[in-house]
Amino acid sequence: MDFSRLKCSDYMRHICSEIPESILRVKGCAQMGVEEHYTYFEHTLDGTVSIRPYYEIPQTVAKLVTIGPGSEPSMLQIIIDKILVL
Repeated sequence: MDFSRLKCSDYMRHICSEIPESILRVKGCAQMGVEEHYTYFEHTLDGTVSIRPYYEIPQTVAKLVTIGPGSEPSMLQIIIDKILVL
């Protein structure tokens, strides 16, 4: 799922915390604030959210990828929209 530039990495953590436990993996890449580079994030089954800079040039726009039951684009869009208004 495509999404826009995020204000800060806290938005990534909030998005990951809102995704249902039935979704096994969450990964993404987005730009933060005014930074030129992208930031990669990953949420694993144990609840850990890893965030690190991604200095290469992505082959696509900012993305959110989920794996597992309930990975419906409409549900993910609702979560992203909810977090972006914070």
